[in-house]
Amino acid sequence: MPIINIDAREGTSDEQTQELLTEVTETVHRVTSIPRDKILVLFHANPVKYWAQGGVLASDPDFLEKSRQH
Repeated sequence: MPIINIDAREGTSDEQTQELLTEVTETVHRVTSIPRDKILVLFHANPVKYWAQGGVLASDPDFLEKSRQH
């Protein structure tokens, strides 16, 4: 059974999450022929205070500018 983990930032709507989980399941099924009921997709919504890019916390007001300087 494949287990697919998706880590995303907090703020994804329920509708977007449902669509993403459905599409990932369908793609894995189409490519591998694994039955849909054997495909497990886990979605983790992480608050911005718990992640960083380029060593800059996502909660930093200047995140976009600072995280691209490295």
